[in-house]
Amino acid sequence: DCERGMNGIEFLKTALRDHRIGALTKSSSQTIERVVDAIPRSCSYLVEYGPGEGTVTRAILDRLPRDGRLVAIERNATLFSALQGLHDQRLSVVHGDVLEIVHRLRELPLPRIDAVVSCVPCTLLQPHEREHLVRETHRALTPGGVFIVYQYSPLMYRLLRKYFDNVRFSFAPLNFPPYFVMTAVKRGE
Repeated sequence: DCERGMNGIEFLKTALRDHRIGALTKSSSQTIERVVDAIPRSCSYLVEYGPGEGTVTRAILDRLPRDGRLVAIERNATLFSALQGLHDQRLSVVHGDVLEIVHRLRELPLPRIDAVVSCVPCTLLQPHEREHLVRETHRALTPGGVFIVYQYSPLMYRLLRKYFDNVRFSFAPLNFPPYFVMTAVKRGE
């Protein structure tokens, strides 16, 4: 059943075949709650980097207004196929590498970008790729927009502070491994 997503074993098998997925287990309910709670209620237009099979995607859609839109960008073909099984007219799924798409975010079918949620495993990226990802995300966000990054490492915190004035940090210890959730807010104009 695509609405519920892959089971844990299917997800693990997919992750073991593709080391760039960066996760071995699906996100815990605590992680999902921390990520979704970091999205301001006023956000209607969102982008998700590396949604996997859609565990967080489903929670975002549950909170998204009826006239909102979510664009999910997934590189892995198996996970992309699983995401296509989520039947919600507010969701658009893009197959591709976020590092190749991030400089064209404003071309996505959204009137603006209020928030970006990322589970891309940044520890697997080169320093210049991490910088590109953060810089281009900051550029594409609307003033007051948020960039929510959840990772197994706090590595991205310092880079987020370079581009965003306000970066909040939380921890989701009930995930395996635990997640660091960083919320960066773009200065309003």
